[in-house]
Amino acid sequence: MKKDYDQDIADYTQIIQQNPNDSKVYYKRGNAYYGKGDYDQAIEDFTQTIRLDPNDVDAFNYRCYAYLCKADYDKAIEDCNQVIELDPNNTEAYNDRGIAYFMKNDYDRAIEEYSKAIRLAPNDAFGYINRGDAYDMKNDYDRAIEDYTQAIRLDPNDAEVYNERGLAFYMKDDYDQAIADYTKALQLNPNDAEVYNYRGDAYYMKEEYERGIADYTQALHLDPNNAEYKQNLKDAQQKQEEG
Repeated sequence: MKKDYDQDIADYTQIIQQNPNDSKVYYKRGNAYYGKGDYDQAIEDFTQTIRLDPNDVDAFNYRCYAYLCKADYDKAIEDCNQVIELDPNNTEAYNDRGIAYFMKNDYDRAIEEYSKAIRLAPNDAFGYINRGDAYDMKNDYDRAIEDYTQAIRLDPNDAEVYNERGLAFYMKDDYDQAIADYTKALQLNPNDAEVYNYRGDAYYMKEEYERGIADYTQALHLDPNNAEYKQNLKDAQQKQEEG
C-alpha cells in the first residue's frame, strides 16, 4: 500500500501548530517530506529538529541523506562529521561519508570511510559493496572482486552484487567468470535487460556470437528502445555472418 505522505505532513503540521517546540514532530514531518522526494522541505524540518535538539543523531543522519539526494556532498559530509562526533561508532555515518566522497570522485577517501564502516560492522554487506565499487573505479579489480565476494557470502541473494562482480571479471578479461556471475544475477532477477546485455558482451568477446545474439535479443525484448542494445545485436549478427 502506497504511503500517504501528504496526509502525514498535514497531520504533523497540525501538531506543530499546537506544539511548535516538539523536535520529534519536525523530524517525523521531515521524514514524510523526504519520502515524497521534497528534499528542501525535509532539510528545513531536520534543521529545525536540530535547533531544538542539537544532539539528535537521527536528524543529522537524515539531513545528510537529503543533501546526498540533492548532490550537495560537502554539506552531507558536514552532517556525517557531526554524527560521528556525537556517536563515533555510527556505521551509517561512515558509509554515508564514503558515499559523499565517492560522488566527489575522491575514491581513496571513500575507501577509508568504507573501511571504517566495515571495521564497525564486519557482517554488513553494504560496506563491502560500497568499497568494492570504489576499488572498481580505481581499476583495482582484484580488490573489488574480493569485496564483492565477501558481500555475496553475507548476502547470497543480491543480484546486483553478482552483476558488479561480473563486470569486474569482464574488465580483467575473465569472460567465463563474468558469464557465471551474470547468469547468477539473472537467476535472481530475470528481468534485468542490462545484465543480458553485459552477458551478451562477454559472449561476444569469446566469439560465441549465437549466444551473444540471444542475450542482446532478450535485452531488447525487455527494453525495446535501447539504442546500445540494438547496435550490439547488429554487430553480433554481422560477426556471425562473417564467420
